[in-house]
Amino acid sequence: MKIIKTKFKNIYIISHNKIKDNRGFFMRSFCKKILKKKGINFDIKQINFSFNKKKFTLRGFHYQKKPFSEKKIINCIKGSVLIVLLNINKKSKNYLKFIKIKLDEKIKKSLFVSENYATAFLTLKVNTLIIYYMSNYYNFKYSSGFNFNDPKIGFKWPVEPTSISKKDLNLKKI
Repeated sequence: MKIIKTKFKNIYIISHNKIKDNRGFFMRSFCKKILKKKGINFDIKQINFSFNKKKFTLRGFHYQKKPFSEKKIINCIKGSVLIVLLNINKKSKNYLKFIKIKLDEKIKKSLFVSENYATAFLTLKVNTLIIYYMSNYYNFKYSSGFNFNDPKIGFKWPVEPTSISKKDLNLKKI
């Protein structure tokens, strides 16, 4: 595993080594010791899967408020996804700025996200499966988010989403 910094604080690309042979491949997707060497403290409290049948399914922007804010590591196991991270730290010089990263089943990368970001994604293929390693427990009372199409965020999705939950359509604007 190799940890690669991005232009945003506490957002890292985790590059994995795939060992291939005639049976398939082996890849370590998480190693606490390697993360810790890079100054990233991460304890897994939950593991979540997000299966998305349709291409251009949109989920987000989601986050949890303190004291249930959470760090996460995101992997795309099957399919392809565009992940957009919105900085929600009001003290940051990058407040309300975003970074986008594409993950797919062929790319040997994961994404580490700090608790200061709301996460959204758009699937780019049918039957996309994403796994999240979470540093905190989900708490409905502290769950929050922003509307994916908020002009104040200013993110232009590459295509019009075709599948969005009612909850996400009704998320507040900033």
